[in-house]
Amino acid sequence: ECVGITVAAGNTPLKQSVANTLRVLEVARLYTDGKTAPTPPVSAGAANPLKGRLVHATEVHGHDGLGGVSLLVDRTGRALYPEAEVIRDPRPAYRFILDTAAKYPGEVSLVAIAPLTNLALAVWADLDGFRKLKEIVLMGGAFRHDGNVTAAAEFNIYVDPEAASVVLDSGVPVTMVPLDVTEKARILPEDIAGPGPVRAFARQMMGTAFDFHERFEGFRGCYFHDPLAMGIALDRTLADGIKTRVVVEEKGSHTRGMTIAGLRPDHPLIPGEPNATVCLQCDAPRFEAFFRDRVLPAGA
Repeated sequence: ECVGITVAAGNTPLKQSVANTLRVLEVARLYTDGKTAPTPPVSAGAANPLKGRLVHATEVHGHDGLGGVSLLVDRTGRALYPEAEVIRDPRPAYRFILDTAAKYPGEVSLVAIAPLTNLALAVWADLDGFRKLKEIVLMGGAFRHDGNVTAAAEFNIYVDPEAASVVLDSGVPVTMVPLDVTEKARILPEDIAGPGPVRAFARQMMGTAFDFHERFEGFRGCYFHDPLAMGIALDRTLADGIKTRVVVEEKGSHTRGMTIAGLRPDHPLIPGEPNATVCLQCDAPRFEAFFRDRVLPAGA
């Protein structure tokens, strides 16, 4: 059960990120089992990182973060992919997180697929309340792998490394799904070919990202970053990890946002207790098959 969605600025500014969330929810509501279930509330959060300027990824995902689908209209001029008419929760995201954790103590898994600013603000507001979360599964970091925004750093951590440090030190169990595993799973043009409204939406949305990966990564397709994190949250047998201590570089002129972990099991080299489980291996073919078979055919 999804009890709520919080939004932070990341690939796009906050206002656009909220609009994108509502568009995706509308596709889910119309063409999946969501049409018989209540749509989860959406809470807007931080517009900027804790420190420094916000960095976007429009060069990968298009000006609107969804490959331009926000501009598509039918012959009557109506938007092909409108924003869902859902309840916008008036609480800021950090408060929504704390209130939800208090309502379901020890039961809520928070899947973080954006910069961690909202979570850090919740920690600062009420650490004990934040610790009522069951766990955090986050897409972020790079360990035995190059970064994707600099040579050292992955995007979600790079945008707000200070927030990542706060979350890792919060005491809530953290599972990190880094580039080491997300770049083993891919979605390809043939995966979204064929009938059905979800595949059609994916084709409209993914073209910009496919172009980017063809130019810079050497294949036409896209890595499965955020979906894999959600998949691992639902099925832990998809990945194997190492429980270790992770620290985040906040100040380096060349390494800001770098995630550093002691990965030697008998000599981790980083002082302190383990604060995260870092996924380093995953069953990419099984996840790809799950996504192709369960998500993309919806509504067909």
